[in-house]
Amino acid sequence: MEGFLRQSTATTLVLGPFVNSSTAAPENGLTISQADVRLSKNSGAFAQKNESTAATLMENGQYSCPINATDSNAAGGLRVAVYEAGALIWWGTWAVLNQNSYDSLFGADRLQVHVDEMTAGIITAATIATGAIDADAMASDAVSEIQNGLATAAALQVVDDLVDELETRLTAVRAGYLDNLSGGAAATAGALAAVAGYIDTEITTILAAVDTEIAAILAKVNNLPADPADDSDIDAQLAAIAGYLDTEVAAILAAVDTEIAAILAKVNNLPANPAAVGSAMTLAANAVNAAALAADAVAEMQAGLSTLTAGQVNAEVVDALSVDSYAEPGVVPGATSSLKDKIGWLFMMARNKRVTTSNQDRVRNDADTADVGTATLNEDGSAFTSGKFS
Repeated sequence: MEGFLRQSTATTLVLGPFVNSSTAAPENGLTISQADVRLSKNSGAFAQKNESTAATLMENGQYSCPINATDSNAAGGLRVAVYEAGALIWWGTWAVLNQNSYDSLFGADRLQVHVDEMTAGIITAATIATGAIDADAMASDAVSEIQNGLATAAALQVVDDLVDELETRLTAVRAGYLDNLSGGAAATAGALAAVAGYIDTEITTILAAVDTEIAAILAKVNNLPADPADDSDIDAQLAAIAGYLDTEVAAILAAVDTEIAAILAKVNNLPANPAAVGSAMTLAANAVNAAALAADAVAEMQAGLSTLTAGQVNAEVVDALSVDSYAEPGVVPGATSSLKDKIGWLFMMARNKRVTTSNQDRVRNDADTADVGTATLNEDGSAFTSGKFS
């Protein structure tokens, strides 16, 4: 194989070396025209190349030969053959790749490989790089889900303000009323002390309960990022998400083992290096069926084919038989001559002048100016023989 070509792309081929048919010396004086360069696309019929430029000598029997996008429009094998008098026939084969495959092998493009399903376990926590799920990767509904049920800083501030207000009012009550009560029917000093002690105990109990709740809320608030868009503050939440994702993704990926195995079985049949000389990919029998052909591929194959109907073909045949005229043959038709000439000869035999002697039969032309054919006659007493007209 000579190399790889990009489908439907103009390029220049190097043909040769051409060597003398007798001496095997390089032929540097060949004239290789457009008609001399014969192409066969995917084992199809040979035809001259579409690009009109003649080949140009490079050196030592090697010639550069331009081809255009039409010459390379069929993916697969492209056989190029050239025969020039005095030189041995030369041929070469190129592999024509579709543009994505060619650009992926020899350019910066990537193969368009579409994976419908993946084997379970391909995506794991270890597969996800540290910091891969950053603020840009977190959708707003994910951030909302993480924060769901947690108290915000504003809500905690309201609670703190209410506790401060309660403490202030209780202190005012104690200082303004309870501490100033004295004997009499309202209360005694001992009763006031008991009331004060009770209030102190209740306030302490309330504050302790509030402190516990505040501590619990604060512990959760401290786990919130200072700015929800800052991914460095949500590691704990991401760890929980990662565990959840591991479970969910494992369940989802478990459904794709069979398809990946099927894809892998086909990929394993690819050559180790598609660009290596001699490597080739073969299609299974009937792999390209009607369903596999795209509309543009069908249109390409039908390009140039006749669109005549049966009626139109019949009209052309009738026209050829009843309208068109044909000159009589000038010589006796050969055994492989056209039907037209054979019919013309039979008509001449029946219509034109014939001159017959004892040993010869001659058929004259319509103008009676020359013999068209002559046959030898022979009579030996037991059989009469008429020879072949010539």
